[in-house]
Amino acid sequence: MRVARPGYVNKRLHAVSIGPIACDTVIEHTTTGTQGYQDMAGKFELYKDGSGDFRFRLKAGNGQVIAVGEAYESKAAALNGIESVRNNALDAVLDDQTD
Repeated sequence: MRVARPGYVNKRLHAVSIGPIACDTVIEHTTTGTQGYQDMAGKFELYKDGSGDFRFRLKAGNGQVIAVGEAYESKAAALNGIESVRNNALDAVLDDQTD
């Protein structure tokens, strides 16, 4: 998963950088802000890329993409990826590799 700037839906989701994405079909799954952070509703978008693989991205309430998942061969695998982010992000630690 690639993640952009901290401080939008979950401040702990900022270990790596964002890259380009493509979108054909979008299915929305919503999530809410984390206690102690700005309370903006975010959403997961599930879509097929140009190669026919399933992908997801996490958008902040303002529409900015803050995380992008890898390519999955099935919709079920992509949905599992979304659930993994939901389950693991709250306890994720920052591994700052810039030093």
